[in-house]
Amino acid sequence: MTEPWTFSITAAASVEFACGQVESLRGQIQKGLASEGRPSNLRHVDDQAIAALAAVRNLHPVPADWGVLATSHAPGRRLFRPAAARFKTEGAWTVSPHIIPNCSLHSISGLVSVSAGLRGLNLGVGGAVGCEGEIWPVAAGLLTDRLVPGLILICTYDDERFCGAVAIAASLVADGRTLLIKPGSSCFAPRFEPRSFARSITATTGMPLRASWSLPAGLTLTYHSSPERGRVAA
Repeated sequence: MTEPWTFSITAAASVEFACGQVESLRGQIQKGLASEGRPSNLRHVDDQAIAALAAVRNLHPVPADWGVLATSHAPGRRLFRPAAARFKTEGAWTVSPHIIPNCSLHSISGLVSVSAGLRGLNLGVGGAVGCEGEIWPVAAGLLTDRLVPGLILICTYDDERFCGAVAIAASLVADGRTLLIKPGSSCFAPRFEPRSFARSITATTGMPLRASWSLPAGLTLTYHSSPERGRVAA
């Protein structure tokens, strides 16, 4: 990589809720999806996937050929722990097989893609605390190679007390808020973390905002709340 990657944020939304509130939110989203004629069985869906759906449903609709990338914190662990305990003490017939496909790395991106009626590729990236920043070079590569015209990018988190997600719609259109990915980590930039990113990306200060985070492989992600013109690597 010799040139920075620059792409634009056309919309952004975030949610955060206490883990005990997830069932109420699950029911609200199920009703909304059912009323739209979309798949709405969320019984075995992980808490972070519920957060992702809630954030994405607050975005403006995107074209159907867009893709989805999602990074998460050990998706499915809340569902899998009690299921594993039941399997050990009560046997296989007490555990639903639907837990497995709803607890994989790619389950969040797939669920969002189906629920939003998208036809573009969808992938899970990272999947563990400390790996969240891997989503950005993957997104930049897909966009600059024109493999998709745009992406919904989702970062979820679960710290055992609060669960949340930030979702952004990103494209190569040089307008509005921008993200710049460039080589050379800054010693002053903190490691990328979904919650701090969500607070920056949805801030309504009325003043230009600039924030930076360190990414894997010696990269830095910089957010500009006002247009930042830059060259996109071909």
